[in-house]
Amino acid sequence: MTETIPIYAPLAGRDEFPAQVRQEHALGPPEDCAPLVVFLASEAGAGVTGQAIGIGGDRLTLYSHPAEVAFELREGGWSAEEIAVAWKGFEPQPYGVRLPELDLK
Repeated sequence: MTETIPIYAPLAGRDEFPAQVRQEHALGPPEDCAPLVVFLASEAGAGVTGQAIGIGGDRLTLYSHPAEVAFELREGGWSAEEIAVAWKGFEPQPYGVRLPELDLK
């Protein structure tokens, strides 16, 4: 999922990641996800629901929940065209946090 994030492009497809990356970012090979999946499927993780969790490398991350910042009501629901019109009145939130340049060597 991270391969399309520009800052991580130099790391795409690698089996190994620099120590700085493993510690500062939840970024690693796909097999890093297995322990989290096992935990979530276990009795210890039975109460975990609705959480945004990142894992990779040496980092396990719990992200904060997004908050509702705007809404529109439309009796009877929405069509794609109606969403496009309403969306013009919204102020989208910025994506992510600008990360410092990393030495990815």
